[in-house]
Amino acid sequence: MRWYGIALFIHMMGLIAMFAGFALQQRLGAKLRATFGRDEARHWAWMLDATRPMTPSGAVMMFVSGGYMAWGMRATLPPWVMVGIGSVAFIGMTTGLMVNPRFAAIHRALASDPAAAAAAIRDGATWAAFCAANGAGLGTIWIMSVKAGLLESLIAVLLPAAVGGVVGFQLARRVAAPATA
Repeated sequence: MRWYGIALFIHMMGLIAMFAGFALQQRLGAKLRATFGRDEARHWAWMLDATRPMTPSGAVMMFVSGGYMAWGMRATLPPWVMVGIGSVAFIGMTTGLMVNPRFAAIHRALASDPAAAAAAIRDGATWAAFCAANGAGLGTIWIMSVKAGLLESLIAVLLPAAVGGVVGFQLARRVAAPATA
C-alpha cells in the first residue's frame, strides 16, 4: 500500500482545512467586529462558532501525517521539519485552547450578556492569537516549500506570527461600536 502517499494526501487535506478555517474566520471576524446591532452580531458569531473545528483539526491532521512522513528522517531531522512541527503544534494549541473557546464565549454571551459579548469582541488577545497562528501557518508553507535552513525557517515562521499578533491586536482596537444594541 502507498502509505506515504496516503499520509501526504491527509497532510494536504489538513492544510486545506486549516487555511479554509483561517480564511472564513478572518472574514467572519471582520463582519462581527463591524456590527452595531445584537441580532447582526449573533448571526456572524454563530457562523464564526460553526467554523471552530476547522483550524485545529487541520493542524492535527498535518501534525500526525507530517510525523509519519518525517519518521524516516528522525535521526537527523532537517531544520524545516523541526520548525514546522513546532509551528503546527503552536497553531493547533493556540486555536484549540485559546481562540476557539473565546469564539464560543462570544457566541454564548450574545444570547445572555451583551456587555460581556461586546467586551469579548473587542478583546485584543483573541484576535492577536488568531492572527499570530495564521501568520505562523503562512511561514510554515514557505519553509515546507523551499526546505529552508534553521535561521530562514525561524524567521519565516516567527516574523509573520509576530506581525499577525500585532495586526490582530490592532483589529480589535478598531471595533466601531459594541454589538449590544
